[in-house]
Amino acid sequence: MDRRSESLRILNLTFKIIGPLFLAISLTFEVDDNGKLWIMWRDDPLLAATCCLLAVFAFVGWWRTSALLQARGKEGIRRPRIPSEQAYNIWRVMDPALRRRLAFAVFLMFATVGPLSLLMSTAFQPVRPLNIFIVTFCSGGMSASIVLFARKPLLLILAVAVFLAGNIFSPEITGALEGRPVPSVPATAGVLTLTEVQQSDIRAQRALVGFIGAGLLACGYVMFLRLLIVEGRQRTRLASEVAIAQRIQESLLPSAGFSNVSYEISGRTQPATEVGGDYYDMIEAGSGAIVVVIADVTGHGVGAGTLAAMTKSALYAQIGHNPSPIPALENLNTTMRAVAERNMFVTMAYVLLQADGRAVTISTAGHPPVLYCGSGGLPVREIRTASLALGMARDSRFASVEQRAAPGDMYLLYTDGVVEAISPGGEQFGMERLSATLRKSSGLSAADCSAAVMAELTRFTGGNALRDDATVVCIRVR
Repeated sequence: MDRRSESLRILNLTFKIIGPLFLAISLTFEVDDNGKLWIMWRDDPLLAATCCLLAVFAFVGWWRTSALLQARGKEGIRRPRIPSEQAYNIWRVMDPALRRRLAFAVFLMFATVGPLSLLMSTAFQPVRPLNIFIVTFCSGGMSASIVLFARKPLLLILAVAVFLAGNIFSPEITGALEGRPVPSVPATAGVLTLTEVQQSDIRAQRALVGFIGAGLLACGYVMFLRLLIVEGRQRTRLASEVAIAQRIQESLLPSAGFSNVSYEISGRTQPATEVGGDYYDMIEAGSGAIVVVIADVTGHGVGAGTLAAMTKSALYAQIGHNPSPIPALENLNTTMRAVAERNMFVTMAYVLLQADGRAVTISTAGHPPVLYCGSGGLPVREIRTASLALGMARDSRFASVEQRAAPGDMYLLYTDGVVEAISPGGEQFGMERLSATLRKSSGLSAADCSAAVMAELTRFTGGNALRDDATVVCIRVR
């Protein structure tokens, strides 16, 4: 047993046995000031039962913690870091005007702490208006500063410290500003004699303080409602725009597969968000040839879907002139370089199927390799050509690979969202699992093959949402 496993075993034993035992002993027995042993079970059964219940909860928590420690130790090595998008940060994306309105609403609601603290004070004495203003402003300001300076830790700490000090030393600040100290009632005072008029004034002042607190709370609630209404309208507008973009993106994809006497083609896609950045198509070129493409735009969402639509338009225009892979990719690269932003590009796998069903030309532009599974039971082979993605460089050069196909041969095109899918345990789907799935599906139709790959992907991820768009296209030679 190595040193790490031994340490984890000791921690496990401590959490399971020593911790609950120490808690039970400390809560059960106590020595009073006279040196007499006080036994909780005998002297206070209700308190003993309560402590016993707390001990049970603590024991369950410790037991669970020890199990997690033990499971962590059995892993042996640290899991690989899962690549993911930057975590959503509301403070980063919030509009500055909305942030200020939210801070004001928080200020109004938490400013009520000031008046309430005066009402809860045990000192039955007149309340000075300036003191009410100071504690109210400091209570609200301390909470509002959290919203205003959420991304500025130094300013946040400074603001909270200033407002907290103002709240604590409000009597002294009030006395200094008014030029006369605030009278205080000693804690040891016995009977405090007040006239009827003084009592009436103090009650009226406290009622006014209560109304101020209630008014601030009501105003803060109204501000929150206004913010919710504005945010709801914006969400509705954005949802409508996303729905339109989703319909446009869905219109880019073929409504059904393709089949003729030589080939059978089928594709499936599963976007990671409402609007995906993956695109695939089956296009009939001249002389009976078929062009099959699959593309992956960087990222996903509305921006990626828009660039995918532009890619389809440019592709159709190019295929009308020359469907050969190299000139098609070169012209697409020129177009993407001109219209796309510099931080966005498109990877693509381009397959040209000749009409006779025997010649297949493959070219890839920064895309994962095409998988080829022969009809004779040969191992799955990767086919790719070295080149950059479309739009990355102005002078990119492309190449192609041509091979003879036999009846029963299968080609699988896919995006990196398939091989990079993550299981609940943190494992990647990977090329080996994808190749094995293709090999098991070699005798199926193209539609059944693509369905089998997506079903295996769903099973592997446990039905969890994908981190990137996943698309597959299967080509079967008849």
